[in-house]
Amino acid sequence: MTLSEIHEALQQHGYISNPYIDFAVSGAMSGTPLLVEGDPGVGKTSLAYATADMLGLELLRVQFYDGLTYDKILYDYDYQKQLLSIQAIQGALTDAFPENAPGILGYRKHHQLLREGFPDRTPGLKGNQWEKALCPVAG
Repeated sequence: MTLSEIHEALQQHGYISNPYIDFAVSGAMSGTPLLVEGDPGVGKTSLAYATADMLGLELLRVQFYDGLTYDKILYDYDYQKQLLSIQAIQGALTDAFPENAPGILGYRKHHQLLREGFPDRTPGLKGNQWEKALCPVAG
């Protein structure tokens, strides 16, 4: 998209931008991380909503506060994703392995390393470290 197309698209999604904002959004669209800062009420969240709408993306809104870490942000987001993934494959697992269905579905409940059923809550293993711990490594 050109800068003028970005400007028009943001306006169509309810945000009145300027050339600096258009340029920043253009950079974000090309993969450059974009950090928006400013006083309350200047339009940071409105820009995020308009940009997400413009690109057809889901917006994950995070309210920052002292003590908030990326682990907490990512865990909350991944928790929902993991829950949906498990629910989505339960039926397929039951159909594929009917004789093992009680064991497969009960594994999460009884496995001593999993607390609350999700690996991210296991002390010492975060995010994809759990997957790495379970995957055989060729050496």
